[in-house]
Amino acid sequence: MTVESVAALLLFLLFGLYLTILIGHRAGTLAPAIVTFVLHVCIALVVVQLFGLFSADAIYYDHTASQLASGEEARVTAGKEGWPALLAALYRTFGHVPSLGLIVNAVACAVASALVGLTAERLELPKRLSAWIAGLLPAALLWGSLLLREALSWLCIALLTYAITVLMDERDHGARRRWVLHVGMSIVAFGGLLLVRGTVALIVGVAMLFAVVVAKRRSGRVIIVVMALVLVTAGPLLGRISEIVGVYDFEQVNASRDALSSSADSSFEVVSYSDPVSAVMALPRLLPRSFLGPFVWEWSAIGIPFAVDGILWALVLIAACRGLWRARRKRPLMILVVPAVALLIVLAQTSGNYGTMQRLRVQAEILLVPLAAAGITRVRAEEPEPLVAARAGARNPDDDD
Repeated sequence: MTVESVAALLLFLLFGLYLTILIGHRAGTLAPAIVTFVLHVCIALVVVQLFGLFSADAIYYDHTASQLASGEEARVTAGKEGWPALLAALYRTFGHVPSLGLIVNAVACAVASALVGLTAERLELPKRLSAWIAGLLPAALLWGSLLLREALSWLCIALLTYAITVLMDERDHGARRRWVLHVGMSIVAFGGLLLVRGTVALIVGVAMLFAVVVAKRRSGRVIIVVMALVLVTAGPLLGRISEIVGVYDFEQVNASRDALSSSADSSFEVVSYSDPVSAVMALPRLLPRSFLGPFVWEWSAIGIPFAVDGILWALVLIAACRGLWRARRKRPLMILVVPAVALLIVLAQTSGNYGTMQRLRVQAEILLVPLAAAGITRVRAEEPEPLVAARAGARNPDDDD
């Protein structure tokens, strides 16, 4: 590495640590944020030094970003262009230093853990434990430490969830500037997710809108505002959404999934999109893999690391179900449950092997972490102090549930 590259790397490390400390301190989750950032940086740099960019997707993004940085034409699928465009901007400014992208991912994971904690606090779930779990998920530590777009997608999902949770909370509507700020946050998060993982943005966006309608069915104000949000966001992004949807040639997708399934040791049966009836009929058979797989009899085929990740995922899912079951007010928690279930259903239909599914399942896991934290604590989380005074003066119509 050149002197300029080393200087850029040190600058990014210091600036990333500063952002992590700043956001972690303001969120009240300083320790989880710092530990998450340091772990991701250490794992990422060690892996790069020992193995390089060994992931096929990481090599693709690095190559595409290098082409864009040098002014060459590069074909990027709609809904995936955000990450290579960001890498290209870094490469143009600081030279070809992939480790800069790894530091960006580390910051994204640290901030996402803080946002998960804030979301848990809003929903009267354990804040610090949620932040710790989100930051130390083994799957997140692995996939978030590679040169992939996963970390940015988790950050956008966490930011969108937090912003919508604040908008759903009528106790804060008197603070107009803060409320407007979170409206802007939700638009930025949804737009960012469209650029990083377009299909996930559409799934999560629709699911969250449905969750808001379910949670606030007696209060039309939030529903109207969220609908306006969707319209405001969809205006400039309508072309992008049509491009993302138009990318999918079902015959090509089926061929790709069949090849993936047949060539991977950790593969399982996939269903062709060309036969909608068969796809729907196969869903009851595929859903257990998405929710509970890999099963014990499949561990020998997928290897120990994926088996361990499957066990940890099952523990998080069980804890989340327990947290939801014991929650006093369940309807507001639909903002976590509905998008997570929607993502898992789509994964059941689209994944061709456990490697892909377990990497993408972290998106649902990030949503379920606050519920898992509540299920682990064994006692109902105490009401966050900043909201006690507000609740004393205003009654939420959803408290009856």
